[in-house]
Amino acid sequence: MYRLFLFLIILLSFFYNKKLFSVPYYTSYCHYIDSDQKERTVINDFLLSLAIRKQTRALHFRYDKMINTYRLHSDALKYFQLYIECNKKNNIPINGFTYYLKSISHFEVNENEISLKELDKALFLDPRIRNAYLLKSRILIRQQKLIEASDSLESIIPIFSEDSDILFLLGTINAEIGRYHKSILYLSSLLNLISNKGGERRYKIHILKYLGKIYSEIDIDKSLYYYKAYLKIQPKDINTHFTVINLYNNKGDLKSAKAQLNKIEKIEPKSSKIKLIRAEIYYIQKKKNILSYFQKIEKEGLIKKNSLIEGLYLVLQDKYPEAERIILAYRKKYPKKVSPRLAYIEILKKTGKFQGLSVELKDTAELLSLYRQYYMAIELAKELLKLSEKNSDIKIKSSSLYNFTASCYEKLSYPYMALHYIRLAIKASSNNSDRHSYMLHYANILRLPPIKRYDKSNRVIKRILKKDKKNTNSYVLLGLNYMAMEKYNKSIDVFSKAIAYNDMVSNFYFYRANAFEKLGNIENTIRDLKKAVELDSQNADAHNYLGYLYTEKGIDLQEAFNLIKVAVELEPDNGAFQDSMGWIYYKMGKIEEAKHHINLALQLMMEKKEEDPVIYEHLGDIFYKMNDTINANENWKKSLEINKDISEKRRIKLKLQNLSQK
Repeated sequence: MYRLFLFLIILLSFFYNKKLFSVPYYTSYCHYIDSDQKERTVINDFLLSLAIRKQTRALHFRYDKMINTYRLHSDALKYFQLYIECNKKNNIPINGFTYYLKSISHFEVNENEISLKELDKALFLDPRIRNAYLLKSRILIRQQKLIEASDSLESIIPIFSEDSDILFLLGTINAEIGRYHKSILYLSSLLNLISNKGGERRYKIHILKYLGKIYSEIDIDKSLYYYKAYLKIQPKDINTHFTVINLYNNKGDLKSAKAQLNKIEKIEPKSSKIKLIRAEIYYIQKKKNILSYFQKIEKEGLIKKNSLIEGLYLVLQDKYPEAERIILAYRKKYPKKVSPRLAYIEILKKTGKFQGLSVELKDTAELLSLYRQYYMAIELAKELLKLSEKNSDIKIKSSSLYNFTASCYEKLSYPYMALHYIRLAIKASSNNSDRHSYMLHYANILRLPPIKRYDKSNRVIKRILKKDKKNTNSYVLLGLNYMAMEKYNKSIDVFSKAIAYNDMVSNFYFYRANAFEKLGNIENTIRDLKKAVELDSQNADAHNYLGYLYTEKGIDLQEAFNLIKVAVELEPDNGAFQDSMGWIYYKMGKIEEAKHHINLALQLMMEKKEEDPVIYEHLGDIFYKMNDTINANENWKKSLEINKDISEKRRIKLKLQNLSQK
């Protein structure tokens, strides 16, 4: 698209871009040799018009082999240079847009380095030439300088925070260089912009697919969400349907995988690939008529030699030695795939290799837990317990399996089942170290809603500390309980004990800083946060907390900015950090930048289906600063509506009252 319509952009920009005429208009006379080798005297703008005319013609006929576009661009560059030299000779200022236009022709004749220099001149004179940044990033991408391209575009995001082209380019570049959190941030921002009818809708389908691909590496559930949204728009994209099925299979969600298969069958009812995937799903589900289904697809010639399906079929036929060779190869090649693991478990059972079976059951249960398939994980853990009870040769810690099962129930939001199994773990533990670890887990479960028995949790922790006074994790959990109970002095005491036993853990200071701030002890809050940052340069929470505190108290705004910047770079998709960045910009008087980051914070919170009254209040403050009283009023009211803090509600009410009196 850029190549096809660049000449139109140039013409429109030349005649309508106000920046082109942001310097006073000067006329001077210039000399040049025309095509007939005659010297001519013309006004300076005549040379500029010749340059633009040659350039526009070259761009228009780019794909016409009969036209020598290289020659046209060379002529354009000659006239641009004559125009610039003439103006310099007569002390006439040159507009940045002229250098931008000149850079285009350098780019078209593959003079990338010269083009970059001209672009730098253009942006020095006028940092708001949007297309200059886009061209610069394009050259840097061509040179494989992706980080530089990203940095260049990021520098103008506060100015062009709702520019679809820039947001999409930033999202795709950052995905390419593995900065997935940044990529997600920019692509999600654009998607949100499109949803609010402010962005280019043509990007939506690409964003959804991109986000599906990016999240497939870090969060399968979110990957599925975006792929499914994409398929609503492109329901006939068979390859993406299969990608979704593979994701469901990998996480063990067979019901959803089957539903997706049914959708594809309506599009391609005779697809052999569908039948093979269905066979794999039937195997995992242990369907009653599974053998007859495999026999059917074998007759159709669909089971290929040495394929995973052949391996599963051999297991069903009790041909374990032949099956083991194939299944092991797939298990090694795809260690995170469920079906080869389940097949291997079956082989080990039937061949009596119980030592190997115990290892495979444990590893597969842990993998399923990572996939959030907690029911299947619990089933395998229980199977391993039974195996160990029947085979004295298998040495496993039953207490460890009970603890694992408790964790699974905890993640399924069944805290009472979790309590049952963690008690079994404590009872089965054979040494103090394990027992104390399980008791600490028990104490943590007691904190969960709807239980919230902080008093009982504290009693359990204190029992641990009677036997193990140096158990720093116990002090931390006890301190967090006291924080939840609003007993801040007690929390400081126990956090201090944790620090006394180990003064090199960043989070111990971070937690204590929270308690100090609750008591209004800002001096000690700052001291502890500084120590937390010093001990761990990757502690994003500590950097953000200290930076935000500096911002609120008006202490060294530049240092506050530096601290918050570190936090945002570590976790760009953290809404609280983006809010802090917006707020420091607000305090520094950079309102455009402030609005951009606060909007990002709001978007990130909304994606997580969360609400933060602070973000709405900050956004209201920004709109008020911009004299947009309608939006200021709307955001302050929203903040007031969801705020639970009485003193904060009082402050926001005062803002609304003052606004109503204006």
